[in-house]
Amino acid sequence: MGNFFYLIYRFFHVRKPLFYTVFLVTLVGLAFFATRIQLEENVMQLLPHEKRMDDFSRFLQNSKFTDRVVLFVSDTDTTHAPQPQAQAAFADELAGRMEGQLKPYIETLRYTANDSLLFDVFGTIHDNLPLFLEEKDYAQIDSATTPEGVARKVEANYRTLIGPAGVALKQFIVSDPLGFGYVVLNKLKDFKPDENVELFEDHFFTRDRRHLFLFINPRYPSSNTAQNGVFFAKLDQLIQVKSGGRYQVHYFGAPAVAAANATQIKADTHLTLA
Repeated sequence: MGNFFYLIYRFFHVRKPLFYTVFLVTLVGLAFFATRIQLEENVMQLLPHEKRMDDFSRFLQNSKFTDRVVLFVSDTDTTHAPQPQAQAAFADELAGRMEGQLKPYIETLRYTANDSLLFDVFGTIHDNLPLFLEEKDYAQIDSATTPEGVARKVEANYRTLIGPAGVALKQFIVSDPLGFGYVVLNKLKDFKPDENVELFEDHFFTRDRRHLFLFINPRYPSSNTAQNGVFFAKLDQLIQVKSGGRYQVHYFGAPAVAAANATQIKADTHLTLA
């Protein structure tokens, strides 16, 4: 082996222009391939690589359900009555700043009820009404289709249309003048996931009006801790500037936990190798 390197030395010793040419070409080639290296920061790579864990990792990386982040604006002044209007205005301003400053990292931000969703639900019920009805519902519909029932409903619809609510309910009344769809809509109350959450001026509040919720779907999955780490660092800065006084902002969710764990792992690794 020593003779091999000695022969290379003897060969280039008398051919220095060729040596520098080969050296520069090699250096440029190494630099070119070095720029093609793509580093990926993925906390899921810490899981053992076996079929069951790979399937679990693939599910976590492709499931939007696990990527939601919940922010809540808390009213810390418990000595006075809650002021939901001011709290909603605070949340609106916070959401506006997030949409302006953190837009590259946010896929969707929801903090108010979506009226179009209600129209979609009502349309689905109206188009597939027989599928949602039970046997006892037909007795209620039968009484509503009598001449007296129709007259009462028409009169009620007229009073609604000439009142303030007519602007919002006109589309529902026109598509379902006898209110058959409301028989099914009333049943949907049983699917309410949490009795402690209610709407106030289209915002999601707890029943005591002390906490308001905002929901974020980050643009990057939980496994992409590099981008999410930057996102939550900027979100923390925004919250620090905006919080204070009566209202405090906190958040939780799988992407935040994954980003924090990745940051801690990197810090521990650097400390161990230092």
